[in-house]
This record gives sequence, C-alpha cells and structure tokens, in this order.
Amino acid sequence: MAKLTSTTRVPSGEGIQEDESKLSFFDFMSQIIQDRVQLNTPTTLTLENPSNLHNATLGIAHDRIIHASTGDIAGELAFYELMSWSQGQITQELEHYAPVNIHTSLTRLMLDAYWFLRSRRSDTHDRELDLAARSLELSEASMELLQNKKPWYMNLSSDLDELSDVLGHVIIGKRGEVFVDQGASIERAQQMISALPIGENVSRMEIVGDRRRHLLLPVESRGWLYIIMRGEEPLVRRVIEQIQTLTRDI
Repeated sequence: MAKLTSTTRVPSGEGIQEDESKLSFFDFMSQIIQDRVQLNTPTTLTLENPSNLHNATLGIAHDRIIHASTGDIAGELAFYELMSWSQGQITQELEHYAPVNIHTSLTRLMLDAYWFLRSRRSDTHDRELDLAARSLELSEASMELLQNKKPWYMNLSSDLDELSDVLGHVIIGKRGEVFVDQGASIERAQQMISALPIGENVSRMEIVGDRRRHLLLPVESRGWLYIIMRGEEPLVRRVIEQIQTLTRDI
C-alpha cells in the first residue's frame, strides 16, 4: 500500500456477521486493530455500518486505541458500541493522529468490548467469541501497555498537578501530537516549538510575560512540555529542577 497522507482514501475491507463462513465484525476489527498496532504509525479509520448508516471514527497510535467516536458518543463507550456492530466497513484510512479520548490499555479495552458485545446478544446460537483464548498477538511495545499502567504523559501530568507553582501545562509528542492540555494554550506551545532552531539541542525556551513565564522544556526523546508559571527567577529554577526529577526516568 502506498504511503498514506491526510488526503488518502483507502477502502480497506469489511466484516460481516450474518454468514458464519465469514469473519464476524468483532473478529474483523480485532484483526484490523492488531495489524495497525504493529505498523507503529498513527492511524485514523472511518467506518460505516451499511445496515443503519451509522458512522464511527477510530484512532490508533502508540500501540493502542487512543480515540473512538460514533454519533454523539465518544471515548470508551463509543469503542464498545462500534465493536458490537453486526457488520461494517472501513471507508477511509488516514495516517494522522486523532484527538485522544481513550487512555485504557489495549487488552483491557478489548476484553471490556467483548463483554459489552456479549451483553448485547440475545441469540444463544451466535458463535461464541472467546477473546481470552484467542488473544491478540501484540508486539513487545504493545505488551508494555498490557500492565494497566497509565501512559508516561498521564503520569507526568498528574505529577505536574501537584506543583502549585505551575499554573497550566501542555504535553506534546515528538511528532506534534497533543497528549495533555491542562489549563494552558496549545497554540502558544506549538508556536514555541515551531520557533526552535533546527538541528540544535535546546534545553529550554522561555518567554517572560507580565508576572508569568512561559517555558518549553524537552522530555527526553518523548516530546515537549510547555508550562505556565509565576515569574520569579528563584521559583523558576526550583520548578525546573523538580520537572527534571520527574522526567528523569521517562
């Protein structure tokens, strides 16, 4: 398949449950998710259910599901609704990041979707889908997400919330994806990143405003941390030392 771009339209396949000789939609989506996880590139899928013309969006990145939405529903419940469709097809596949609204590990999400599907079924003759016995074959990187651990950026965000001198923060990945937006300006963070000198290692970028400072700090090879804080110099030094401690083992 040619390299996907934000304008590429790819009919990737379909799954249907009505004929036992074909994959159920749940099995079809399980295989699609497994394949896309192993690609290690951000993927956004648009899906359509031909039986009721419902549409859904599914985002995959960082070896897990990061986004799901269908109708007025978003997040985990939208993923469960999607996986309980009796049939559906992929109408578009884009190589870009969907906004993050799911943080649950992949295995937990798939197991919950399985039980959600089972609870929706009333026909006892339906083929049983034993996800536990037919577990997804995941890459090593995916296995790190199977421990029900929060992603690194959620842990960092929680730690930053404990620093009273930090008034807000944004965490952005190395490819420009926004992981966390906590009381700060995504636009300002993106502007500061775009102003960085190409090819140079920058330990920090700083903008001094009226009684506030805007700091952009690298987070190892993961991305960037943008924070807003009070402007006194001794305070800035202390906060930077605290953040360096928090990010040391990321």
